[in-house]
Amino acid sequence: MFRFYLTILLTAAFLSFPLAMAQDSEEFDEPLSKKEAKQTVKLADEALEDAERAQRRGDTPGMERALENYSRHMNKLERGLHEGKVRQDEREDVAEIVAQATYKHTEVLEGLYDKVPEQAHKGINRAYEASQRGHDTAFENLTKKRREELTRRHEMQRARSSRAASSRSDDSLRGSRPSTRPGTVRGPSRGPSQRRGGRGRH
Repeated sequence: MFRFYLTILLTAAFLSFPLAMAQDSEEFDEPLSKKEAKQTVKLADEALEDAERAQRRGDTPGMERALENYSRHMNKLERGLHEGKVRQDEREDVAEIVAQATYKHTEVLEGLYDKVPEQAHKGINRAYEASQRGHDTAFENLTKKRREELTRRHEMQRARSSRAASSRSDDSLRGSRPSTRPGTVRGPSRGPSQRRGGRGRH
């Protein structure tokens, strides 16, 4: 009897393997267009939002499932760009959409990394790597001029974020009691790429 059930389980696993492979190697039916890139980025955004909601609930398995969905969407975009399966007249527009989205996504993932227990870091690292690959491949598909423009835009966004964070920190300090250890400041947060020795964003 045990062998009978074992045979059924193994057969089911074998039959589901091609389906899992097909889902993992999901690709666009037609050359990737700007419209499809925006739609796929929207799905990736929603997956990250799901991951954040799950993290706030303390639902680590739910967060990991959401991050797997995120990685699938980003891998699909990265493959399209890497393999040149993109509408040639929209290639740079698609690349810029992906580069801009992944810039924002890595910040979200770095924030998640600092909020979850260590056993959940593996799933976040996989999502972070998918995001970083997409970002790098997108940059490779941009002309030098558009790379420079996008880099400047990212630097301006970083500066605005730093100013906003500094302002919030000052407001918090004004409303708190004096520290017993004056002069002590919190070091910069370290995201997954820095912990793993990976490359930073462009």
